[in-house]
Amino acid sequence: MEIKFLAMEFGKEIVFNRMYNGDYLNDNLGHEIINLYKSDNGHNYIYLNHLGNFSVEHVGRVGAVLLVRTVPGKKMLEVLGLADGITDVYRPFQAANADVKYIVENNITYGGVPLNQIFASNINKQSAYITYKAEKVYKPVRTFYIKFAEDKGESVEGNCICLYQNKQAKASLKQYFGEETPQDYRVLYDFISNPSNWGSEVDVVSDQTVKAEDINFFKICGIENSELAFSNALAYFMKKYPHLLSLFAKELGKEFVPTDKFEIIRESEANIDLLLRDRENLIVVENKIKSHINGLVFNRHSKELESTQLKKYYEYAHKIAGGRRLSFYVLLPDYNDIDLLQYECGNCYTKIYYSQLYDFLVRQRVQDPYLKDFIRALEKHTRKYDNELYEDMMRKFYLSINEQKQKQIN
Repeated sequence: MEIKFLAMEFGKEIVFNRMYNGDYLNDNLGHEIINLYKSDNGHNYIYLNHLGNFSVEHVGRVGAVLLVRTVPGKKMLEVLGLADGITDVYRPFQAANADVKYIVENNITYGGVPLNQIFASNINKQSAYITYKAEKVYKPVRTFYIKFAEDKGESVEGNCICLYQNKQAKASLKQYFGEETPQDYRVLYDFISNPSNWGSEVDVVSDQTVKAEDINFFKICGIENSELAFSNALAYFMKKYPHLLSLFAKELGKEFVPTDKFEIIRESEANIDLLLRDRENLIVVENKIKSHINGLVFNRHSKELESTQLKKYYEYAHKIAGGRRLSFYVLLPDYNDIDLLQYECGNCYTKIYYSQLYDFLVRQRVQDPYLKDFIRALEKHTRKYDNELYEDMMRKFYLSINEQKQKQIN
């Protein structure tokens, strides 16, 4: 597909628009939600965080907007999209109702609801709804990251765009790049100008995208990130379906067929999350969702790390093994990839990712409604990055559209 950059001439500013960040999203629908959707009128509109505005020196200067989000736990940004062919809609010092007038005159709706009405339920109102109009908004063909490297010798991933002259903006959610930092500007310009980096355009909000929330009991109870709740559920289903446990163990390369003496112990022995025991096996499973390795004990003089919960569990298991085969595992969400090798006895543990458990259970085509619900709860922990803010914003967006449509009917 040939991509023609209608306004991105060399010398125009490139701006990073960091999305899905900040306390504002706790009680409000973020206005940047429109950036990755085409309006019902077929045009693309962009909201520049965090207030939808910009200062006078940037009037008519921006040629492209890179839509990005922070990668949790890493000093890099993930590229979500490219807005090309930028025209200013916002005007510095514009009248308070200028945006609403523009929305009405241009019939700007999403899912059949006027843009300003979508944000009617926000507790904290914004003065601007639209910053730019874009000719096109493209999705990247693969996952790209932007890294602000400290030196040119720093290694980077294959799909990582590395910048050396600029530091990442910490407080501001927008960051401008121009010819005052020519090396970084050229890197970004070449990246956005390469058609092979960009795929399909964003779509309009359809009836299929405005769908009911995928709910599960963990979400209802606010325990989606509770290690205690997930460990309790795991213990329950392993006891109820030992044949599934055996099949999953086989996928992990272990032969484990629970005998009549099979038991699962929850935290009552040495605080181990899940201790599986029968006449032949003793299996330790530590479940980590958003936490890290605990029980760190440091030498009072050298300050060196002497012990962790991993070592504690390892030593306890050997103490009570009684000739049983020993196995040690740490169950992790895909976004919480802990480096176990930095801890003593960490090399004795094998990682199991939530995606492995989720994929296995999905393939079993279970009929138990409670197990089905548990599988739905597992899904959010199978992703490479924790997208909680983004997912919550999408939910609010769809709910708001549906609520406003219902008001129109009534």
